[in-house]
Amino acid sequence: MSEARHAFGQAKAPSGTSPRVLLVHMPMADPILPNLGIELLCERLRAETVACDVFYGTLRLSPVVSAEVLHGIVGQILYAPLHRDLDVDTFVDEICEVLEQSGTSSSREVSASELHKGIIAAEMNLERCLSDIPVGAYDVIGFSIIFDTQKLPSAALARRLKEREPDVRILFGGTGCDGEMATAVIEAFPEVDMVMTGDADETIGDAVRFATGHGTTVPPNLLTRATLDRPAAPFHVSAAQLEARARPRFDSYVVQRAASIYSRTHDLTLLFEGSRGCWWGDKHHCKFCGIRTVDEGYRQRSVETVLDEIVALHDAHRPYLLYATDAILSREHMRQLMPRLAELRRSGRPNLRLFFEVKSNLARADVALLAAAGVVAAQPGIESFCDSVLNRMDKGATGVRQVAALKWLAAYDIDAIYGLLVGTPGESADDLRELIALTRRVWHLQPPGSVNKLGLHRFSPYFRDPARYGIQNVRPFAVLEAAYGLPRPMLARLCYELDYDTQEKSDPKVVALIEELRGAVAAWTRAYEAGDRMTVSEGPDAANIVYRRGESVSITMLKGEDAVVYRAIATPMTAGRVAEITGVAPAAAERCLVRFEEQGLALKLSGSWLALAVPMNTDAKAENELTRQATPTESAKSGAEATA
Repeated sequence: MSEARHAFGQAKAPSGTSPRVLLVHMPMADPILPNLGIELLCERLRAETVACDVFYGTLRLSPVVSAEVLHGIVGQILYAPLHRDLDVDTFVDEICEVLEQSGTSSSREVSASELHKGIIAAEMNLERCLSDIPVGAYDVIGFSIIFDTQKLPSAALARRLKEREPDVRILFGGTGCDGEMATAVIEAFPEVDMVMTGDADETIGDAVRFATGHGTTVPPNLLTRATLDRPAAPFHVSAAQLEARARPRFDSYVVQRAASIYSRTHDLTLLFEGSRGCWWGDKHHCKFCGIRTVDEGYRQRSVETVLDEIVALHDAHRPYLLYATDAILSREHMRQLMPRLAELRRSGRPNLRLFFEVKSNLARADVALLAAAGVVAAQPGIESFCDSVLNRMDKGATGVRQVAALKWLAAYDIDAIYGLLVGTPGESADDLRELIALTRRVWHLQPPGSVNKLGLHRFSPYFRDPARYGIQNVRPFAVLEAAYGLPRPMLARLCYELDYDTQEKSDPKVVALIEELRGAVAAWTRAYEAGDRMTVSEGPDAANIVYRRGESVSITMLKGEDAVVYRAIATPMTAGRVAEITGVAPAAAERCLVRFEEQGLALKLSGSWLALAVPMNTDAKAENELTRQATPTESAKSGAEATA
């Protein structure tokens, strides 16, 4: 790690003249991604002549724990015996017993040996961090707490740093410290001196100067041990402040990553920001969504500013992927940024590759624009294909349009990243049966990455008014009670995600159907990964549909009215509308549609029909044509449909 030790040596200001700050990103955040928040705060501090470095503890964690542990609720507890000085064998026995009794989701296969292995990796991680952070180099060490899973790892390192240097000031901040969690953090972790809530973009400098005696201004979103009786008021940056913020550089991450094992196992991904909040959430806050910024109003940066940032990051580091942190792609950015990016790729940056989160009812022209712009992966916000469940969630989407979105993403070779959410309050056995049946019809489209039980997240409508939705007995997870050793009321205020009871969770019929759905999705995934596909090539008078399933290949040729009707339902459409726009007699059109469904060529959901075969004639010429067709008027129409 000697190279990594020199990767954050920019804090040159001598002690006494200006604060020296280190911003830290700890496990169990994913080591293959940087932290945009601390990179932005570092640039802000440097602009205010405060010496600042960025440190990635995530890159010092050996990749020996499973993905289930790394990303699940169990990951954070690996640091509990290190933070609390517990006997490891006794602790592991207790955790295994709790896991067995509680049946905690995503932890059933966690064994005592894996916990022991993970705790050893956590201890090595702390030792490497301590070794790589030089003694006496910093006055303030700030920890970015995005997730619950970073709290114990960060506290464990903070405690060791505080023991080594009692005068160093420890600052926690990030979305995992918002609301009442801020006070709970200080109460739970004696090594923490201060907590920031909300956006720190405009206030981090004052907080650091106040903490070190270099200033007297106390930011409204700074909580200290002396002000526990006066909760901090979260600060939210305005659209103008977001537009004017400094550009991240990621130099520290790139150098530290190069000195880690992750440079040999994963391609470089860097982050950028086009907006904060959610324009759909401004109208309808999805019931399960706990993203704090949804309540602060949607704020987007200008097309020129975002484009300049993308180009600067691409040219400086040539990353494999540039990943947008936006909760949802701006409609203005869809209309104006995507064509500009497409032009960039045509004129000299063909390796520009992007990821965005998008609304789930994409039209073909939208996806053509994304593909032309270099979007190679998208998270379309699909949580279910069942309309009744989507309505309960307040998603503003329909199942059939989401299936259509998967088809268009497949047609333009854009990786669709999504998961199914089960356990929504009011979800019925029939809803789950509908989902299971659907999986057997769309085996050729990209499957979900997982089937997840509803998580109760702070700041979500479900969390704020649980009784309204039949959510009862809200409490910390039993495994976290064992790990933290804190009183339940304090732990309930500390955690972003909490356990709960609903009628659905205790219904054995529903529980069995959820397991059946998991099996159906697993079968879908196996078929897709084995190469099962259904594609269509269309000519002026016919359409050829090719089935590839297992070892068998079959071809269906549609001619005449069949071809006309099939072409019409490329996008979801009612039978009456099909007859209207094709001129085919209603009875004949209905017969075609029913036959397509019987043959597995089409799907009927909530009264609309959709052709399932993925178009294959989306070559560069077609993409360019679609890009030209996607004028602001058409994209605006698509956006209007998304709000319907």
